[in-house]
Amino acid sequence: MPLARKTLSIKHLIPTLCPTLLFSLLSCAWHPASAENWQSHTVNPFYLPYAPSAWRTDPLEDKTTQWQIQHMQANWFVDEDHGDEDLLIDGEVGLSTLSARVALSDEWSAGVTLPYVSHQRGIWDNLIYDWHEWFGLPQGGREEATNNQIAYVYEREAQTVYAQNQGSRGIGDVRLALYRSFPFRSADLLGQVELRLPTGSAEDLTGSGGYGLNLGLGMRHDRIVAGFETENRLAGGVTWNEKGDVALADTLEPVVASLQASTRWSLTSWVALRLHLETHSRFYDSELEELSGIPLQLLAGFDWTLSDNWAVQTHFSEDLNPSASPDFAGTLAIVYHPGGD
Repeated sequence: MPLARKTLSIKHLIPTLCPTLLFSLLSCAWHPASAENWQSHTVNPFYLPYAPSAWRTDPLEDKTTQWQIQHMQANWFVDEDHGDEDLLIDGEVGLSTLSARVALSDEWSAGVTLPYVSHQRGIWDNLIYDWHEWFGLPQGGREEATNNQIAYVYEREAQTVYAQNQGSRGIGDVRLALYRSFPFRSADLLGQVELRLPTGSAEDLTGSGGYGLNLGLGMRHDRIVAGFETENRLAGGVTWNEKGDVALADTLEPVVASLQASTRWSLTSWVALRLHLETHSRFYDSELEELSGIPLQLLAGFDWTLSDNWAVQTHFSEDLNPSASPDFAGTLAIVYHPGGD
């Protein structure tokens, strides 16, 4: 039976942004030397194997490198049916990545991203449930009895297409990228092409079992607004996915378009506030909003600058389209830039 969907209001956003500020302030012992675009990925467990690139916007100076280690944790609870389809997603998706970029010249750079993916019981379930209770927010079908478990089930025409209730983890699909920077008026542009290799497991939803190709463009434009240094970033592109071996691959859309936009305000020489918005076109030909809807995710957090070389990024996200985005996600990233300014 379909469960009531959450609705968005300012009242709902306030308790979401509160932990963002608290967590970020508690972590102020760290922060980034590089203000690179946040490396955010789509973390729906059925989207993640085919996720678009985490588009970059900032070029590297010649003879410099950049390393980043990041962990993103997203909590899901969805129990919906529509037509002849039934979907249950109850658990948490963890995505840890180690990425490196190296400048090949003033204009060209190359990169690699090594992911590790986990699907596990919802360790944040109790906190999210209590948080919704405290602020009178809709639970979206959550009950105390469903907390701290994992269950991914997709059925079509009363047949089980995919089911997992034990959790899984492993290496994801490795990504190789090439970047080309060039100026455009007062902005910096960064063209990029990224190849996704089938190194993960489609059965465990840590990979797709097929290749993927991302083509995109990133832009950065800096200006002074009300006395604050403001960095504006816009990036997007298209992703072509080979169907691969994921159970839902027969309904996969071969091409997905995605877009990210962010604004970063430098509050002091060592801390900056950032708001980041991202979305993409539908992944699957499905009657379920959770598989075919257009997600809209708002990320808010801080960049902390430790030195010319070290940085930390902390942020949380809120689902602006609750049926197609995770209930809650948090990210911690540490950036090392030996050639940082």
